[in-house]
Amino acid sequence: QTFPPRSPSVAGEMRTAWDVIGDAAPVEIVVRFDASVAARVAETRWHPSQVDETQPDGSLLWRARVAGVLEIRSWILGWGPDAEVLEPAELREWVALQHAKAAARYD
Repeated sequence: QTFPPRSPSVAGEMRTAWDVIGDAAPVEIVVRFDASVAARVAETRWHPSQVDETQPDGSLLWRARVAGVLEIRSWILGWGPDAEVLEPAELREWVALQHAKAAARYD
């Protein structure tokens, strides 16, 4: 069975999707990865828009423009303390809150 080709608008939306959500407003994401995981992060092309910048201390600045933050949040949390969200501020605050809640469970 042959399916009709995607319309240009759908294809354009999916280019910014992290996974399947492509209709959210594009957001610039900047994450600093610790030197201990920088090579692992850099070896994979996580998103078509990503730009990696290795820093003098061995850390990695990872930048991408993705459709919203809903799907990328889990990916960032999966890196634990080795990932620090720099932008956007709202995502940084959300990730910090999730880490604080998790840490509180061990107090």
